[in-house]
Amino acid sequence: MSVSEKKAFSLIELLIVILIIGLLYTLSVDNFKQIDKAGEPVSLKNLKEYMLKQDFNNTAEVKCTNSCLSCSLHIDSNQTTEIDSFVDNSVELYRYDFSFGMIPIEQEHKVCFSYKINKKGAGEQMFVKYKNKVYNFSNYFTPIKTYETLSQARKAQDETIQKIIR
Repeated sequence: MSVSEKKAFSLIELLIVILIIGLLYTLSVDNFKQIDKAGEPVSLKNLKEYMLKQDFNNTAEVKCTNSCLSCSLHIDSNQTTEIDSFVDNSVELYRYDFSFGMIPIEQEHKVCFSYKINKKGAGEQMFVKYKNKVYNFSNYFTPIKTYETLSQARKAQDETIQKIIR
């Protein structure tokens, strides 16, 4: 009896190797997504993107209380996570009105900042003035834009409204 030499891998062996590589790839991609989720600290500039990365069914809301010393993320009306405060009590919130311009928003008692979005990314329409920057949260489906002054933000919003009216 002669012993035959094996010169190639069988189909089963190749499929097992491909399955193991696919499993390792899936696990590593999931780990990279988790690292990315926790990687960048929350700021006004990336707040909307941070909230959209969360797993929620209806709404996600960030509330900062205690003179903005503590902030928390509320998923579907349940507080889920404490996040590092990214604003202080000097933050100012405004609502845009075409006729009257920027109108200050009064926050509820003990809340110095709050922002809520729904699953589709549509959020509260407001402007946030903080540390010599104005952040435009009024555009539903676009990233947050920044301006140097409130008057620049109003001018840009006026121009957007004029384009829509035409």
